Amino acid sequence: MNADEEKKVTKAAKAMARGSLYIFIGNTSATVVQALVSVMVARLLAPEGYGLYCLTLVVPSFFLTFTDFGTNSALLKFLPKSREDGSTSKLIKAGLLFSALISLSLSIFAFFFSGSMAQWFLNRSDIGSFVQIATPLIFFQAIIATSNSAFIGLSESKYTAAVSVLQAVARFAFVFLVVSGFGLFGAILSNALSYFLACVMALLFLMKLYKTHSRIAKNFHFTKSLAPMLSYGFPIYSSAFLMSLFARYQSAVLAWHTSDIEIGNYNIAQNFTSLVTVLTFPISATLLPSFSKLDKEKSDLKKFYDYSVKYTLLIAVPASFLVAVTSRDLVQLFYGPKYSMAPAYLTIFILTFSYSAFTIVLGNLFNGTGEVNVYFKVILAKLITSLPLTFILTSHLRVFGLIASSAISDLVLLVYAYQKARIKYDIRTNVKGLLTIFLASILSASAVLLFRMEFSVNSSLVNLLLNGTVFLVFFLILSPLLGAIEREDISNLRVMFQETHLASLVEKVLYLYEHLTISLRILK
Repeated sequence: MNADEEKKVTKAAKAMARGSLYIFIGNTSATVVQALVSVMVARLLAPEGYGLYCLTLVVPSFFLTFTDFGTNSALLKFLPKSREDGSTSKLIKAGLLFSALISLSLSIFAFFFSGSMAQWFLNRSDIGSFVQIATPLIFFQAIIATSNSAFIGLSESKYTAAVSVLQAVARFAFVFLVVSGFGLFGAILSNALSYFLACVMALLFLMKLYKTHSRIAKNFHFTKSLAPMLSYGFPIYSSAFLMSLFARYQSAVLAWHTSDIEIGNYNIAQNFTSLVTVLTFPISATLLPSFSKLDKEKSDLKKFYDYSVKYTLLIAVPASFLVAVTSRDLVQLFYGPKYSMAPAYLTIFILTFSYSAFTIVLGNLFNGTGEVNVYFKVILAKLITSLPLTFILTSHLRVFGLIASSAISDLVLLVYAYQKARIKYDIRTNVKGLLTIFLASILSASAVLLFRMEFSVNSSLVNLLLNGTVFLVFFLILSPLLGAIEREDISNLRVMFQETHLASLVEKVLYLYEHLTISLRILK
């Protein structure tokens, strides 16, 4: 790779690190607050009521899949280069108007047909009125999603973070509706109100960016501006649409074959996946615009791909294994003994994240380089596997069957996507290097299990602190010893974060870690 290509990779990595940092701070803060709200709501509603609450939100989530049509992906793709031709404001306006028109129409439709949807889709005719309260979420969440795509595309991820934090804080403030005795009604209303305030803030930020770039905009034609966005984004949307539709299909299968209590426990397990996604989402959200800036015919793309895979897995894999081995204490501490099924669900479910993070990078690689049709075929392969498996396994094994079907189909998706990427870009993943990350994580998790056999106490909080410390110490020592972390990785991280606000802190942490591992003679 020549000097120019090296410079491109470095620039893309810095942009990804800077954007990821803002999103990470916002997501982490929001996740902490959302976790508190989730704990309060789940404890107050109990497993059966919490299961109904989660089912109620399935209907607006279903309609939300019809609000994008790829315009948000187009914003991520086109906005990074829009300053060059002065099309920034036109892209923002076209994307926002399209999202608003579609989502408002669907919100109105869902409001009037909420009772029928509750019966046909969820097999719960008694929650139609609750579904009706939740229908404005379709509009609010669609506007927020469009705004966030614009923020990330324009490298203004700080606004994404601010919107996430406001929504979480607002939901925490409105949780008094549940505490005051409004029960399921209060939980749904508080959720809707928090998204309303976040939607208003997102629009204010978006208008600020729009005014900044509107001075250089030429005459705006809605259809002319929208057409290239749909042309690029619709194949990406088709993939996301199928995946989202499949998620609703899974919810429907659960609703028909399991009880409200089981659904409540399963959703508690899903809540804990945010501990992993809060770490990986900041990277995945910035990958598409980063890949779009690179030439797919040159080695800089391959190099950036290598970085993306390794550092995404370096976060996702150990985090997944740590959550898996501490699942019982996590559920016990935050949700109490009523959710007795959740730890087993969580242990199995979270481990699929350890390898599905790989597919996040591959998906953004295809979409960022314009090979959206290839990724669509990859998604079809997953669905062909998943649809029959989900129904068959869930009807026989209930929630465990659903989790097993997801794990199998995700593995199929990964293998197929990687083979397509090898053919298309001639990439060669360092499988041995990635396996060392898994090995370090498995050995660290084993150390925790052995430690718990000798030093387990009655306090879930103390157990979590002790087990987390044991895992972290073992992983930090084993990673360089096995070759999962090398000197080059530390140098790369220094470069990536040197232009962020945490540059000084990151440098100190890396300096200490590097010298500690060198002194122990385990850094290669």
